[in-house]
Amino acid sequence: MFRWHTVISLSCILCIPCSLFSQPETITVVPLSVQLNPDGSPNLPTDHSLALDPSGYRLEFDEQGRPLFKSTAGLPGSGIVNTTAADDNWDAGFSGSLNHIVYGLDISSGQIYCGGYFTLAGGLSANRVAKWDGSDWSNLGNGANSTVLAAAVDGGSLYIGGFMSQAGGTAVNHIARWDGATWHALGNGTNDAVFAITPHDGAIYVGGKFTQAGGVAGTYYIAKWDGTNWSALGSGTDDWVYAITGNGSDLYIGGYFTQCGAVSASHVAKWSGSTWSALGSGTNANSVVRAIACAGSGLYIGGAIQTAGAATVANVARWDGSLWSALGSGVNGTVRGLVFYNGSLYAAGSFSQAGGVPAANIARWNGNIWSALGSGISGSVYALGLSGSDLVAGGDFTSAGGKDSDYIAMWHIPADQVLVDLKLLLQGAMQGVQMSTTLNGFLPLQSPY
Repeated sequence: MFRWHTVISLSCILCIPCSLFSQPETITVVPLSVQLNPDGSPNLPTDHSLALDPSGYRLEFDEQGRPLFKSTAGLPGSGIVNTTAADDNWDAGFSGSLNHIVYGLDISSGQIYCGGYFTLAGGLSANRVAKWDGSDWSNLGNGANSTVLAAAVDGGSLYIGGFMSQAGGTAVNHIARWDGATWHALGNGTNDAVFAITPHDGAIYVGGKFTQAGGVAGTYYIAKWDGTNWSALGSGTDDWVYAITGNGSDLYIGGYFTQCGAVSASHVAKWSGSTWSALGSGTNANSVVRAIACAGSGLYIGGAIQTAGAATVANVARWDGSLWSALGSGVNGTVRGLVFYNGSLYAAGSFSQAGGVPAANIARWNGNIWSALGSGISGSVYALGLSGSDLVAGGDFTSAGGKDSDYIAMWHIPADQVLVDLKLLLQGAMQGVQMSTTLNGFLPLQSPY
């Protein structure tokens, strides 16, 4: 039975019965070019399965309905995106944006808020925090007096955290709020750096390397701000918190810790609003969880991780509510940002491969295989967010997709990235191939219309 997994234009999807959809196994990807006859017809093995990377080709049919794969080199509007063509999805509008590293970002109504180590944004003085409105950069008052590591928007306010002690001339102690015109302190703030900020269930949750927030006992490395007062989550954790995200009424955290209150929780844990609980046996000793993303009842984590529960993983893993699992062969370096969108997980950080294929610091997991986002990003990514259907990355880099992109980049997710199984279509079209052959391929097609 043939299984050809492809991303096609939506107009083509309508021609395919729903029964065609299935989930392929994860296997090694090889270039399509090595399995083609001179006329473009597939020359497939009959004794084993394989996955093909069709970058640089598009699927056509001859007069007999047989599939032929034609090179898209030099063709405008080609149906299949090779690495160079995929770079068209990287936005070219961020040249000269910022003059130093971005560590945190958040997006609200198309407005991108960045925090980091920079002092200029679009040529304007912008002390470590700035806003991009889609066409222009602007500063936020006098900004902050030291590095900003986290940013989060809630309602009409922007919250930033980091090493700073002042924002706009106001004493803020590592965390501050911008109301659109003025900077405000959050009570007495925290006694050390804030690494993560997440609005959740009507409050602001912060994590970091602090051991007190607002002078409140038990606010070890994590705390809650209700708009007026600080409070503890149980008795906190026993080490740094790097990542926080909410899902329903639950709050998930990741970091260096191994204990949450009296509960043993190895680097990842859940807060129900009243109690801490572990997620299985968590991750291995000496690991660190730096990113968390929720997708329905599932939870994804990224960081420097070798095992999660009983599963051997490579820096990224999934929790289904009871068990941990790997995402194929993972990535070969630290993951610092995760975003789940439209059935796919996007991971970014400091790595050169994902699933064994080249992927420069950012990659996509479609539930079955990893793929690169064009030629990727030239340096480490520290923050990842979503603006509509666009990915926004911040970090220590100066190009994305081969285009000048100073410390911030945007990837326009193709609107037609829908996974479709074409096995029945090719089953009738391919001739001379034994029915025991399993052909898996991931084709990132763009609509020519």
